[in-house]
Amino acid sequence: MPDPKINPTINLNPAEIAQNGIARLVAENIPAAKQKTYWYDWKVTHPTTGRDVGRLTVDKSEPWVAHWAATGADVGVQDVSLILREGGKPTGAEAGRAQDVIIVEPGPAPINVSLARVEVPDTPQVPFWDYIRTSSDGLSFNNYEKFLDYVLCGTPKDKKDLDVAPGLQDSWEAERNKLTNSIPDPHTGRRDYFPQTRIPFPDVESYRILKAATEAFLMTNCGVFGLDLDLFSGIGPSLIDIEEQIGLGAGELDRLWRRFLTKVKANGGPPIETLPYLAIVRQKVKDVPLTGISEDTRLAGEICYAILREKFTHPCLLELIWSYWHEEGMLVQSLNAISMRFQNRRGPGDIDPLAGMTIDPLRPLSNLLWGYIQDEQHRLTVARRVYEYDHEYGLTLIGQAVPLVQGADTRSKFLEAFHNLLHRASIFYKEDDDTTMIADSFPVLNALREVHLLLAEGAHNQWGDLPWTARHEMLMQQWLLARPEFREFLPSRVMVPYPEPWMERVDAVRRLQGWGDTSVRYFSDLGRFGEQIVLSIRFGNWSNIFDRNEAADWARSWRQEVQWYIHAYQTVTGVDLSAEMADVRQAEQARERALQPAFHIQRRLVEQRTRAQVAVGRPRRGQPSQAPAPPQRVQP
Repeated sequence: MPDPKINPTINLNPAEIAQNGIARLVAENIPAAKQKTYWYDWKVTHPTTGRDVGRLTVDKSEPWVAHWAATGADVGVQDVSLILREGGKPTGAEAGRAQDVIIVEPGPAPINVSLARVEVPDTPQVPFWDYIRTSSDGLSFNNYEKFLDYVLCGTPKDKKDLDVAPGLQDSWEAERNKLTNSIPDPHTGRRDYFPQTRIPFPDVESYRILKAATEAFLMTNCGVFGLDLDLFSGIGPSLIDIEEQIGLGAGELDRLWRRFLTKVKANGGPPIETLPYLAIVRQKVKDVPLTGISEDTRLAGEICYAILREKFTHPCLLELIWSYWHEEGMLVQSLNAISMRFQNRRGPGDIDPLAGMTIDPLRPLSNLLWGYIQDEQHRLTVARRVYEYDHEYGLTLIGQAVPLVQGADTRSKFLEAFHNLLHRASIFYKEDDDTTMIADSFPVLNALREVHLLLAEGAHNQWGDLPWTARHEMLMQQWLLARPEFREFLPSRVMVPYPEPWMERVDAVRRLQGWGDTSVRYFSDLGRFGEQIVLSIRFGNWSNIFDRNEAADWARSWRQEVQWYIHAYQTVTGVDLSAEMADVRQAEQARERALQPAFHIQRRLVEQRTRAQVAVGRPRRGQPSQAPAPPQRVQP
């Protein structure tokens, strides 16, 4: 029975709460001596159904105090009850009872609070950046291989099965018609494919066709086609698809593109549109006329004193840094080693790693290699490429065939500036991911301006022609290495998912020759993403941009490419371009970032060979341990 001397009451604070509010319930009028001897059985129930409502919590240190949250409770009066039980147990005899009511009033809807990144409006350069990616994909090896299969080996019905843009299909069809509609030679019966590419050697017809088709591929897939027309007309996804991918409204991409292009005067006629960087260059030589766009005036412009309008309005989106990283990955050296063995010439060393190479003359590879070797004198030498690497980027190679570079105009500051840009971008990404702060993009803008200036200083002399020729030659080398005949004498790893078939052959030669255990796919990533990043800087107007929001937009747009480049660079050289330098132990990072990648690659190779010697057996006490010499680049 309840203790008649105890008549508890409930103090509600407040007595009226909103639907998402919380009330404090306190049991009062209880003797202090017995306050801790009871079990407090609190309940808040619906007056009609009697079911528990809301969420009730009791303070364990003060069980006479409870908190009730009206979450999910109906609007209106709710019953509050308290039963005191003897012995401090839920099963004890009832010692007292109290009741009251609490009113739940309609309350505002719950407010979700979250932090979001500061939105930066899209800059006019966004369409051009997407075009760079489209052009890069169009120049990929997989697209090149698809082009050769269709143009050289395809049939008309194959066109509908091509996984390329309709505009490219038409271009490829035109190139294929040049081959199939050529007139056969009356003496040999052979068709004269691209007579302008004749090679003065006998029995090299298949190689000559490959060489001409590769040039046709570059002509149809490289460059900004139709700056005065639709941006992506015929060479990539539609404008609507791209706008959906990057979250722009209908027509927004075209509007940004028109804002990005700069109009310049052309010989008193209507103005023409070109990239901002080229427009600045035009202002410096505005006294020089522009040639027309017809074939006759183009040829005349190559001889007369005039600016080639085609190059001015349709620059080719190629960078020599692509060729540099593929050469560092030993693409050229792999085919050089195969070419030496094809001529039955032993390479350096007592053991010939390619001793098992026997290519029968019944399949195309034999004649293709014959033509490739015969045409050696018409290809770029290592010295030509190395001097241009040094002129444009301050980069060099290490090897026996590499000359001592004494460049007349080297970009000695480029590597440091470029790696500083990537480092600043990585810091910006960390700050940008922290939604409690606004990332500072001003250091990125300064780094972009510095890299842009250095790139412009190196855009002279061979800048336009040598990258084109180097890409032309290396694409052919990739295609030759991807031939299925190589599976018979190069150890292949079937279970390794290479993105491009030539990589498997290069890695096999690297293992046989002892050129390191880093896969060439990382060198290829450096070439691909490095080219895209450099192109986005070279043709921009960074010298006249003072808005740091444009640098923030650049960093966010190229985040994937920048982070892929940093990852691949660390895999190849062991240097982390994103590492902080606040720690004294990381102070060496600043100096290592400015060192030549070739130095880091050779150092890692020596360390790898030293570890391999130790694994085989340590030298006896008293015997010197000699570090192995780095691999030597040789010419076939």
